[in-house]
Amino acid sequence: MPISQIDSNSLATGVPTAAQGSSLVLLGSATASSSATVDFTGLALSNYSGYRILLDCVVPATNGVSLLMRTSSSGTFQTSGYYWQNFRWTTSGSGVTGNAGSATGIALDASSADNMANTANQGGNWVIDINVPFQTTDIHKVTYQGFYVGSTWLGVVGGGYTGTNSIDGIRFLMTSGNISTGRFYLYGIKKD
Repeated sequence: MPISQIDSNSLATGVPTAAQGSSLVLLGSATASSSATVDFTGLALSNYSGYRILLDCVVPATNGVSLLMRTSSSGTFQTSGYYWQNFRWTTSGSGVTGNAGSATGIALDASSADNMANTANQGGNWVIDINVPFQTTDIHKVTYQGFYVGSTWLGVVGGGYTGTNSIDGIRFLMTSGNISTGRFYLYGIKKD
C-alpha cells in the first residue's frame, strides 16, 4: 500500500490499517437457538455497495440437511428462482466434487452430495458476499466460502444468484428442521 494511505498508528505499531474510505459497518447480528430462520430485514437499499455476512459454528437440529440463504425484495422473502453451484473437498484434499442445482434458496453446503451433520459445537463457518444489492437491472450474484461438518470436515466454495429485484432482507434456514445454534453477523460495505 502506498505510504500516503498508511496512518500514523500503522507507522508507530508496524501494523497496517485499511486504506482510507473503505470500511465494513456492522448492521446486525443474531444468535440462533433452535431457530426456524435467522433474518436480517429492513436493509437500506442504496447506502452500501455490498453486504458481507459471517456465519460462525452454525449447527442444524436435524442431521443430513442443507443450509439455505434467501433474499427479500419489498419486504417479501422469495422462495423460488435461486440457482447455485459449488465445489467441496475433504480436509485431506480428496473427494473434490462439483454440485449445482436450483432450489428454494442458495445452498451453502454441498446440498444432496454431502449435507451438514448436527454435531454439537462443530457446525460450519461461512463468509458470504453480495455485491450492489440495490440495483434492479442485473441478477444478484452471491459468492461464498466455508468449512463445515458433513460426513467429514469439508471445505466449500461456490456461488449463486437471486434474481434482479433489489435486496432488502437476508434469511438463513435449513432444508428441514431448525438451526440449533450459530452466530450470524451482517456487514455493509460502505461506499467511498
